[in-house]
Amino acid sequence: MRQTDVCSLKQLQSAPVLTVRQLRNDEVRTYLEIHRASVRGLAADHYPENVIEEWAAPITEQLMERVRANSDHEIRLIAELDEVPVGIGAIVLQKSELRACYVVPSAARKGVGTALVRAIERIALEHRIKRLHLVASVNSEPFYLALGFNVIERGDHTLSSDQPMASVGMAKDLTVLPLRSVDAAEAQIVRWCEDHELVRAAIVTSTRAVARESVDKFSDLDVVLVLTDIAPLAYERA
Repeated sequence: MRQTDVCSLKQLQSAPVLTVRQLRNDEVRTYLEIHRASVRGLAADHYPENVIEEWAAPITEQLMERVRANSDHEIRLIAELDEVPVGIGAIVLQKSELRACYVVPSAARKGVGTALVRAIERIALEHRIKRLHLVASVNSEPFYLALGFNVIERGDHTLSSDQPMASVGMAKDLTVLPLRSVDAAEAQIVRWCEDHELVRAAIVTSTRAVARESVDKFSDLDVVLVLTDIAPLAYERA
């Protein structure tokens, strides 16, 4: 194995572990802290100061009690990188609404937001929701567009403090990938690996590896190969 191959394996092994799980009752403050950090760090260049102040208001006991009450019966998620909380998400089943997806600035563009949205889409499908709605901030519109959501309308969203803020109404139709499509693709990967002796292992990732995952224009099978030597494959591709 060449030095470059060893370095690639070390990078793979040292990559931070991303997990998404349901929020615990004792993590309300953490949930609000992530929300506040995300708004102040990622949206401040897109909204006036008065909107940011209301949107990311100081965390008080009254606010935490209101969040704990959970009057809309949100299913809340928390994302962790190496067991450190870095993102939050929420879905309101009764309204088919993706209610929240926030990531702290230090974890932006590391797949955290995408993982949260994918988890929310899985929950929606498990509850037979076929169309998911959300109200996006203007700065998050490109993120949701990349995940297959479409713009429905533009207007103002009213915060709980009655402060209006510019927003984008979006929606996405959720579909289920047929199992036979996954099976056929996986079989093709297995055959290819069997035909190449230098392949020691193949790790299949992405949303298509989950049978009930939603499908959008970015759905695909991503394959990580562990090789004895990468050079022959590089020449073959050339």
